[in-house]
Amino acid sequence: MKILLYDMGAYTQNDLIYFLKKKGITCRNVYYNFADMFHDDFFVKRFTQYIKADDYDFVMSINFFPLVAEICYKNNIRYLSWSYDSPMSYKKYDYFHYETNHIFLFDRLEYESLRHQGFQTVYHLPLGVNTTRLDKITTTAADIAEFGCEVSMVGQIYQSQLNDIIEPLTPYDRGFIDSIVRSQLLLYGCYFVDDMITTEMIEKIISAHEKVGNEIDLGKPELSLAIATKISGLERESLMELMGAHFKTLLFSRNVAQIPQGVNYRGSARYFDEMPKIFKLSKINLNPTLKSIRSGIPLRALDILGSGGLLLSNYQHELVENFIPGEEVVIYESLEDAVDKADYYIRNEEERKRVAVNGYKKVCELFSFEGQMGRMWEMVRK
Repeated sequence: MKILLYDMGAYTQNDLIYFLKKKGITCRNVYYNFADMFHDDFFVKRFTQYIKADDYDFVMSINFFPLVAEICYKNNIRYLSWSYDSPMSYKKYDYFHYETNHIFLFDRLEYESLRHQGFQTVYHLPLGVNTTRLDKITTTAADIAEFGCEVSMVGQIYQSQLNDIIEPLTPYDRGFIDSIVRSQLLLYGCYFVDDMITTEMIEKIISAHEKVGNEIDLGKPELSLAIATKISGLERESLMELMGAHFKTLLFSRNVAQIPQGVNYRGSARYFDEMPKIFKLSKINLNPTLKSIRSGIPLRALDILGSGGLLLSNYQHELVENFIPGEEVVIYESLEDAVDKADYYIRNEEERKRVAVNGYKKVCELFSFEGQMGRMWEMVRK
């Protein structure tokens, strides 16, 4: 079997290549950085040449790329994409209908929504983690001094575009959207934002921008993501401040507008070498999920578990379906509950280690990168 890979610099590209070669699959990796993923004549010409240069069985990429889908359709070759981002931009929907597509989504509710809209080329496939690679990473005394802590979070303190989007609205309409943000911020286990976004709301925003001379390209997915990002940013900032007030807390992130009080900010962490060491050397690894991820288990959660770290996460449907709370992962129901549970596991070291070990065993059993790829092949063959 031969596969042509498109590489946009994804975190898991190296893992993908490793396991393809392990299965005896010949693959050619083509890296290209789009300026515009919808229009690029040079890429179309060059990638088409690559396809025609050999007898490939598939084209494959981490995340979905419209131009790759279009090229594959025109050349009658199947295109497999496996996304670790959610949700998909509605701008990509025009490219979903190609019958050569096999679009794998890790969030089941997003998959079900797209299926309900009539897209038959989407499939549900949770993400996987390469524990073979993570097991080889060891820590030194210097690593302990640099990364050892009671609580850490590796991830963005999200900066949302919501304020710019709703700026031209009346104070009443801005207040209404702000009330959605504040209400959802306090509610765990149920996400109601999408139900509150109406066609009328979107039209009102577009009209308000037109009145002040602005052009805005806005659909429900974009507004939903802006609101979700706003909520996630507020939650993460508050959670980090609470943790920083009680524990030795490290934050590894980029583009932080304001460092949460009481937190030791360390800048960004390298994915392949530093990040696993942080997960291994933190007593508690926080993973407040981006709110737009409705049900799925994000890659960062699997990376934590696959590194042998204890995961402290908000409620996610698919997380609690596959992992036992209190036995393999720790789930918090509010910000205060997150602090209480962090305190308990920091004070009870043996219990903390037991849960972390159980979580590692479960992720190896259910979410290995190789195992998930095997499930992908099974779905493609049907």
